Amino acid sequence: MEESEPERKRARTDEVPAGGSRSEAEDEDDEDYVPYVPLRQRRQLLLQKLLQRRRKGAAEEEQQDSGSEPRGDEDDIPLGPQSNVSLLDQHQHLKEKAEARKESAKEKQLKEEEKILESVAEGRALMSVKEMAKGITYDDPIKTSWTPPRYVLSMSEERHERVRKKYHILVEGDGIPPPIKSFKEMKFPAGVVPVLQALGL
Repeated sequence: MEESEPERKRARTDEVPAGGSRSEAEDEDDEDYVPYVPLRQRRQLLLQKLLQRRRKGAAEEEQQDSGSEPRGDEDDIPLGPQSNVSLLDQHQHLKEKAEARKESAKEKQLKEEEKILESVAEGRALMSVKEMAKGITYDDPIKTSWTPPRYVLSMSEERHERVRKKYHILVEGDGIPPPIKSFKEMKFPAGVVPVLQALGL
């Protein structure tokens, strides 16, 4: 009896009534039938859906960043995959766009930092870190025993200006010393002058 049961079941499924119509249960099964989709195609469809979501999210972020209201009809952003470009190329293109956005944000931040540093550095250009930390400020120039030679001091201010222009010497402030053309005229020690000449200075 056990052997005859499987045969019966097979016979029932294979049999079609003489009228040619199937039962309602079989019709419902046919309506619910979903064809088999290969794994490669399923993965490709999943990747396409993910790319569409990313594009929508990126478009929304761009609109929020630009401050414009979202538009209903965006013709310039394709939501579906591009048939002439492979998915890998599309993915690479999207990655490059995201990196460009990050770089532009970093560049903006760096420019702002540079502006801040320039504004701080203008007043403290020649101060050491230790002096800035302690808050030391120099109002008076450092006093030394060195004085320019008398013949240089006796020359006119016009001559000093010509020498400064010729050698591109930029000066500012009060009590500017006269320009001197050589180390010998500066009264350097006798051993230092030959060494400087040997170096070509």
